[in-house]
Amino acid sequence: MKIIRAFVALSTAALVGTLAVACSDPPKEPDDPYVVTSVPWRVPEHLAYVLLDDEQQETIGRGVLSVSEQGGQWVLSQSFEDDDGNTDESVLLTEPETLRPVRSVRSLYDAGGDERRTVDAEYGVLDDGDYGVRIRQRVFDPASDDEPSSTRCNPLRVPESSFDNDSSLFLWRTLPFEDGLEVQYTASIPNRRTTRIVTLVVREPERIETPAGTFDAWHVFILAEGQSHDAWFEVDAPHRMVKYDNDLQVFLLEGDADPPGDLLEPQGVSQSCE
Repeated sequence: MKIIRAFVALSTAALVGTLAVACSDPPKEPDDPYVVTSVPWRVPEHLAYVLLDDEQQETIGRGVLSVSEQGGQWVLSQSFEDDDGNTDESVLLTEPETLRPVRSVRSLYDAGGDERRTVDAEYGVLDDGDYGVRIRQRVFDPASDDEPSSTRCNPLRVPESSFDNDSSLFLWRTLPFEDGLEVQYTASIPNRRTTRIVTLVVREPERIETPAGTFDAWHVFILAEGQSHDAWFEVDAPHRMVKYDNDLQVFLLEGDADPPGDLLEPQGVSQSCE
């Protein structure tokens, strides 16, 4: 499933494996956790991307990144699809001024295996009083089933300053771009039930060619536990991401997209995992 692996900003694994039984200890905070001070976009915003292979020779899929507002919260949505009908969709609700995560849902459809996997997440106080995220993973086999064939639930302790991994492609746009800037933050990755400290390093603008045109764009290096990705953001506000290379696929901006259809609805995860 090419698109499933292309979508994840910091982790290239799909939704497989079991969730651990115990609630792990929260990770050490970075020395200087990054805090959002402002956001550059205006809502609604819908951006289309073409996805190429790592050599940028073959088109392997397309996607849309969208920002909208609902009930005083940002709705950050991503939708990707390849020519085989495999899809990867997510919706993340965040606080509007800080991008702190509230709750999310992600759904991956394997067309060849006719299987659908979902992960729901909700941030807040856990039943032991610590802050963290409640996670529910469900498998629907066949995909059309209303009831899951399996369900796993577990909490994960995370720092209150952490950001959800599914906000990455939006979060990085909020940097106060300048050459040499280096910041850190903790990324929560619910589908892997783990966290990572992410370091962002900004370098001077480069000329980047995309289907949407040629842009002067800040080059941002994304470093996280042995992984190194590259992203480019247009110099002018609203600092759209014009290119992203995660070593597996390359995203290139195509331009504005039509508003997405019916979005997934984050339902949250109760203490009882209902």
